[in-house]
Amino acid sequence: NLDYRLKLGQCYAILEDLARAKNEYEFVLNENPKLPDAWNGLGYVQAAEGNFDEAYKNFNKTLSLDPDHKEAHINLANYWLNVMHNKGKAKREVEIVLSKDARNQVALQLKKVIIQ
Repeated sequence: NLDYRLKLGQCYAILEDLARAKNEYEFVLNENPKLPDAWNGLGYVQAAEGNFDEAYKNFNKTLSLDPDHKEAHINLANYWLNVMHNKGKAKREVEIVLSKDARNQVALQLKKVIIQ
């Protein structure tokens, strides 16, 4: 069941077991490459591993499949802020999330950091 494997990958990522998380996301994507949550999860793991170029590509792949994917926009905001040091692009990603969910706590926290 791909949904189970996707959730398992998310659990491993939360537990910071990056190798197992990556394995689950790659398994899911091998079976169905059109699942945005799997691309986003793989990007998250890659960013945590310091593989920012691949993470960036996978966050964008997520958005190509689901332009409203909040977590991918948040992950891109973090990428722009912390890796590329581009507050303008980070703010743009945060604003996309807040335009759809004005109470998104992660986006609101990121916005505070950006405007400091």
